[in-house]
This record gives sequence, C-alpha cells and structure tokens, in this order.
Amino acid sequence: MEFKTHHIAETKIAKIISDDSIITQNKDGINLLGNVYYQGFDEIIIFEKILHLTFLFLKPELQERYSKSLLSMAFG
Repeated sequence: MEFKTHHIAETKIAKIISDDSIITQNKDGINLLGNVYYQGFDEIIIFEKILHLTFLFLKPELQERYSKSLLSMAFG
C-alpha cells in the first residue's frame, strides 16, 4: 500500500494505491483513517478494488460514521 499525494489549493489529499484488498473489516478502515490523519492529510480517496467484497456492504456505514470526522472521504 502506498499513499499518492495530491494538493488542491490548501488541501492535502491521500489517494490509496494497492494491488491487494487492504480493508476487509471496519477496524481496517478506522486504522487507515487514523494513519492518513496522522500523516497530515485532509482528504482520502479509496478505490473499491482495495476493499474486500464483504466490506463494500459496510461502505455507507463507514461514510456515515466518519462524515463528521476531520477527514473527507471519497470512494471511487
């Protein structure tokens, strides 16, 4: 897994790049968000191909849970 950094105006965005499924359960997503926030990113882009198939059903729950967090999330 690697973070590709993008800057738009004053916003630092992390795009998550991986060949493997790295998020298979809710705690994996929480750990990833904490890691991204700790590294100073403001937003995160996660592609569905790195999400385990069973996790896709949790995607709306995760978005709702963290919609008020300090990070903005986008699933692509």
